[in-house]
Amino acid sequence: MYNHQKDRNYATSTEIDQFNLGFRNIILKEFRISFNYNSFDGAFYGSRTLNKYKFNKTYYMSNSFYGLLSQANLYGNMYTRQLKDIEKSYLTALSLTKNELEN
Repeated sequence: MYNHQKDRNYATSTEIDQFNLGFRNIILKEFRISFNYNSFDGAFYGSRTLNKYKFNKTYYMSNSFYGLLSQANLYGNMYTRQLKDIEKSYLTALSLTKNELEN
């Protein structure tokens, strides 16, 4: 049960990571976004502040952008489902452990 979920998590995370690399590059390019970055602020990776941008309405209304957002939404839904499945497995294991300890 857990090995399957571990493998599923690895596969999903890898696919999302690969998608995200391209997604960020396209968004930064199409909307000409630049940030100021403070690597010492924030808990893990620092913080960034929007420095400047140029909104590209043509791209915003395009099928390409819509497709990217649809794919990002799909990944969000997949990962949410996966987390729910993992939670269910842990709750099952907890219940079985409690049952074992009581008997």
